[in-house]
Amino acid sequence: MTERQMKITFLYKGKEDLDRVRNWDPETDPMRFPSALGHGFFQLFLAIREIYPSVKLSKQTNGSDVYVVMQKLGSYRFRQQFSLLREMLSRDRVPTIVAIHADGRNKASTFLVHKNVVPNSFRLKSAYDAFIPMLPQNGLKPREVKTLTRNLVAYGHSFNFPSHFFDELLVGQLAKAGVNLRRADQNGAQPDQILDFRDALFTLCLRNADKAHILAYKPPTRLVNAWMAGTIPIIDREPGYFSLATPGVDCLLVSTDHKKDPQAAKAEIYELLTGITDTEIEKMLAAIREKRRHYSKENIARAHLDFFLAPVPDRTRSSFRIKLLFYFFLFPLKRFARYLHNRERKFVRRIYSQR
Repeated sequence: MTERQMKITFLYKGKEDLDRVRNWDPETDPMRFPSALGHGFFQLFLAIREIYPSVKLSKQTNGSDVYVVMQKLGSYRFRQQFSLLREMLSRDRVPTIVAIHADGRNKASTFLVHKNVVPNSFRLKSAYDAFIPMLPQNGLKPREVKTLTRNLVAYGHSFNFPSHFFDELLVGQLAKAGVNLRRADQNGAQPDQILDFRDALFTLCLRNADKAHILAYKPPTRLVNAWMAGTIPIIDREPGYFSLATPGVDCLLVSTDHKKDPQAAKAEIYELLTGITDTEIEKMLAAIREKRRHYSKENIARAHLDFFLAPVPDRTRSSFRIKLLFYFFLFPLKRFARYLHNRERKFVRRIYSQR
């Protein structure tokens, strides 16, 4: 079956009106669906539709060859998708199920999923997993100024900002050195300025997460957005960033853990911004122009599409029925037997403790 003959459906079971999604222009209205669902699923559908017009978005199964589902914090479970299970059992060649994973620890079963798109390279677990970056933010106003005025933008949600970088001392020191620090707050009162990088040269990509395991699940969206805005990202050792970036070539690295030692991190940021030469900046901006081409919306959408259409072995109905036997009968039976065993042990302990 050729690529153009294959039917792909983005399968969604939530409450959103899908006509609002199908008629959405993310470039002119980038914040209509600002969640992971909007960015990682709905926008991906729209981007793929531009290069593969036959793709569908539906709340019902329709005999497709590939179904794409969103897997976020355990919200997608096959036990709730009986229409999809019925279709799988009725076909000699079952459809391919592709799960798009968001930036959280996965709690839902992916036992029946054939392929996974994960948020960063550290989440890869099998040969049928792929790390493909999320689409860049729509509506970005990229850097336009030709001068190398060292303006720094901190972009993101207010709760995710490391607040210690905005104390008066650091802001004042940077201002004296000719560096203007601007905060583009997605929760702020001026939404028109959130995506405006026209006067920026650097973007601060550090997050406020206080636990390392949380950062391990994050996609490098801030990094990609900084590149797409034509700015130089300032990153820390967040795992997702190291999936794509090369410090000193296409970004600047804050090696100090800003959560444990904010004073040392602020001093390091000051040295990075004031110590880099114009020649080094020009060289880094040239590398970033290549990154902008590589991580364009069309290229990322094409990478997803190629992954969706790649063949997966062992998708016959007989092998799928064996999986269903394990998933719906043997595994629950094993859990029930373990439950009875634990109840028996507690009962025996209680009896002996009363003697």
